[in-house]
Amino acid sequence: MLSTAEDVHYADIAELYQDLNDEERDFLFKTIGPELATDVVAVLPDSLIEDSLGHFKPAQLRFLLGNLSDDDRVDIFQVVSEKARVR
Repeated sequence: MLSTAEDVHYADIAELYQDLNDEERDFLFKTIGPELATDVVAVLPDSLIEDSLGHFKPAQLRFLLGNLSDDDRVDIFQVVSEKARVR
């Protein structure tokens, strides 16, 4: 699945993410990992960003957030809860 996901544009993966249930979303992000998920998270609707970050362990979150552009990182921190920012 990872090789297939690498061939799909990240915006298309974000669209797919929106149509999945929580278990399927978790499987998707565990499969593609934080590197590919970085671009996906950056284009998700604001209402899904916090949920999407919940699929990653702290070390993976540091990697993902560290790879975002400064603008995308700021945008994400503006739409997530205080609890998510602390995490």
